[in-house]
Order: sequence, then structure tokens, then C-alpha cells
Amino acid sequence: GMLIGVIVGMILPLGKMGAAFAGKFAKSGSIAYNFILNSVILLTMLLFMSPVLTIFIGSILHGAPIAAVLPNSYDLFLPFYIIGIALLMILGNPIINLAKRCAAITRN
Repeated sequence: GMLIGVIVGMILPLGKMGAAFAGKFAKSGSIAYNFILNSVILLTMLLFMSPVLTIFIGSILHGAPIAAVLPNSYDLFLPFYIIGIALLMILGNPIINLAKRCAAITRN
């Protein structure tokens, strides 16, 4: 799952897309802005990760035919979104700040 997230994150500028979309509806730095920004990123990641992880777990690890597991690709989409957005709203800013400190980027 993490590999898929890295690949999708490298191909699509999700941070910029999310910030532009969130800026249309909320003021930068507000809770609504962070919620929209995180939702755009999370929904896009889940859109790609759900079917790939379902195929990997169902077909590769458990040996089921792809045709049997593919229709259920998005069954866990909503629970993953709810858990993910809750974690991002609580831990998102501290994680971003830690990443900036680790990369030696200072805030203006």
C-alpha cells in the first residue's frame, strides 16, 4: 500500500491540487481548509489503492481469482476514508512539521 501511495504521490501533484481546491472553499489554515485538502489527497489515494490492495490480498496472498475479488474492490473505501481523515485531521500537521524539520526546511 505504501508503495502505491508513493507512486501515485510522485505522479500526481496531490498537495497542489488539494490546496487549490481547498482554497476555493475555505481560508488557508482553517479546519475546513485542512479537511478539504486532506480529503482530496486521501480520496485520490484510496481511489488507486483500494483495487490494487484488494487484488493483492485476495488474489496473490489468498489465491482467489481476480474476477472474484475485483467486484469488492471498494467495499472498504468508506471505512478507510473515515479512519484516514480522522487520523489526518489529528496527526496531519504534526507529521508535516516533523517532515519539514527532518528535511531542514524552515517556515516563513
